[in-house]
Amino acid sequence: MEENRMKHLLSVVCLAAVAIVNEAQAFTIQEDWLFSVAYIANESTGKAGTGFFVMREVAQGKGPLFLVLNKHVLEPKDSDPAATNKEAFAVMHITKEGADGELVLEPIRITLRNKEGAPLWIGHPVPDVDVAVLRITEYVAQGGELKPKYKVGYINESDFVTDDLTKTTHLSIGDPLVVLGYPLNIVEGRSSIPVARGGVIGTPPNRKFKGKDFFLIDCSTIRGSSGSPVFVPVRPYTVSYNEQKKITTINPMETYFPKLLGVVSQTVSDWELVIRRTHTFGAPPDETSVIDTANFGLVYPARTISETLDKSGFSAYKPEK
Repeated sequence: MEENRMKHLLSVVCLAAVAIVNEAQAFTIQEDWLFSVAYIANESTGKAGTGFFVMREVAQGKGPLFLVLNKHVLEPKDSDPAATNKEAFAVMHITKEGADGELVLEPIRITLRNKEGAPLWIGHPVPDVDVAVLRITEYVAQGGELKPKYKVGYINESDFVTDDLTKTTHLSIGDPLVVLGYPLNIVEGRSSIPVARGGVIGTPPNRKFKGKDFFLIDCSTIRGSSGSPVFVPVRPYTVSYNEQKKITTINPMETYFPKLLGVVSQTVSDWELVIRRTHTFGAPPDETSVIDTANFGLVYPARTISETLDKSGFSAYKPEK
């Protein structure tokens, strides 16, 4: 009897999961989160990608803002050991309200490394976890408020998908998602409103793929998508079993809650063609790569962002129970 009950429960859960996916193909990302995404151009390396703002709440409703993105985008190139000034910079593009009320692009130069060569960004404590943060409060706020006309939003850590939330909402393979960013380094030109792309979760987000602390998504995460936030519609529900009628019932809530699932690191390539050409005698040849992607992206879970913020010196606020 117990075995039959479990088989019945599994079939009902699977059918419910399909229904939830079909119903949740479209969901709304709140405007504040749209303005939390910024285009980043690293002047030191020439690399560019996507970043987004997160608040580490240290008191109720208050805390510093951090830019979240990948180590491989944010890290500047090594400085000359003999240099007296080892500063390195990047340009962060956000949206600002112009004099006529129209949205305009606002470039802000941010410092990645000070004159002494000390990095101002913080990387995840595990070297191969491609997540980094940089405190940017002083660039966008003044006197505890956003600078006038700045259209800057942020994601609170309370909106992160946790391992517990993944279990209680049965978030898993096939569930829909939205990636916000700047694929192919596409920026609108008059604002930094990101481009949205859709996909589904490819591997369980609470399991390490091939022993690494990331999972796969089925979504076009092409060049420029590095550092993009990944959002999912979470719909909590309960499972009840009527012992007398031998019926299992799925009881979903009426509303979906968008949550931050993680941060894109890189795409998965299908094949790569490398062309080498020698231009100068005695010098190594230049290389040009042609890559065909497999439409998969590597995503680090939101938990790794919190683990990186823990190194910032700001302890997360924990309300009294």
